[in-house]
Amino acid sequence: MEMICIPKSWGIKREPRTPVNQRKDIITLGLGYDEQFDWDILFADALKLGDNRTLLIGAPLYELKSEIKFANGKHHFLDLDKVTLTLVDTDDDVITLLNDKGNIDIRVNELSSDFEDVGCIMTMQKNEPIHWIEDWIRYYYLEHNVKGFVIYDNNSDDYTVDELRDRLSKVDMDVTVHVIDWCMPHGPNTPSWDSDFARYVMFEHFKYKYAWCSSYAINQDIDELLMIRDGSIDDILKFMEKNNLTSIIYGNRNIEPYNESLDISAHEMDVNARRFKDYFYYSEYNNTNNTKIGKRLIDKWLVIPEKSMEFQWRNHDFFGDHKSVRFDVNTGIYFAHFYAMQSKNKNKHPSFYNRNQQLVDKEKIKVDSLVKTKLRKIYE
Repeated sequence: MEMICIPKSWGIKREPRTPVNQRKDIITLGLGYDEQFDWDILFADALKLGDNRTLLIGAPLYELKSEIKFANGKHHFLDLDKVTLTLVDTDDDVITLLNDKGNIDIRVNELSSDFEDVGCIMTMQKNEPIHWIEDWIRYYYLEHNVKGFVIYDNNSDDYTVDELRDRLSKVDMDVTVHVIDWCMPHGPNTPSWDSDFARYVMFEHFKYKYAWCSSYAINQDIDELLMIRDGSIDDILKFMEKNNLTSIIYGNRNIEPYNESLDISAHEMDVNARRFKDYFYYSEYNNTNNTKIGKRLIDKWLVIPEKSMEFQWRNHDFFGDHKSVRFDVNTGIYFAHFYAMQSKNKNKHPSFYNRNQQLVDKEKIKVDSLVKTKLRKIYE
């Protein structure tokens, strides 16, 4: 995807909100603040909404708003959490951003209707082994009948976007897979979480470009598999319709990186040798010396886009007027978070180190029978 960047002739950059004295100590995925911050991408994409409206989606514009004016029509800004949406009154195929220091011609893209009336799922990834991604697609298609997949590749360097597209185009299932070259900086993880724009911009892009016409949309990472003990996604959708819900939120169970068949931890194995089917134990102990450090519970979600376009979709929750219910693991609706299935890219981040390179105390782990049953059903 061709991002629309600030021309060098403007002589300005996006100004971070993180205080200068904090930036030097921040390392995210092995890179410093300046390397991860989005200094100069104005818009990730421009989409034709119809009714004489064009939507530009990007990171917060902050003071850059004063530099923006369009030849094609009036515009206004909508500021969300770590996102600015810019709506322009035009349906032209190309719009021109006027600036005394250099104009920008922006090609406007059509919305995709590839997922009309089917379920879809999205994720952002970097350098995950491709066979993990294939297994992830296989699970969601065979277990939940998900037919639409949008994978935002965030600057992988183990393979090219074209190589990833080529491999996934050969998946022998009734699915449609879009691989997006999401070449935005990941964004530094600051104490105030004020600079990690890439994922938040991605959600808005996914919502408007792909998910708008789907029957439901799911947010789940490559190392996360949705479990439903009783019934199916269709039953959940009926429950949501009956209760006039826009969305549901569900929690996780962390799956320990203990490989039972080999009697070893994942950190003793090559990353490429790890597969979902080998991991189905859980515990409350999540680091190298088996100290109890908490359950590390997080949430993910499923939305009905037709009812959910007016509020912001975020990584673990929503912002704006929505009607959701939350399910915890005891309800039988949760996602299994596989600590073994974490790429070498995440090893560069201290907060991920203990997840996939831990020594597991076998006396403190239990089998998640639902996870084990689902994995054996899909992969054996």
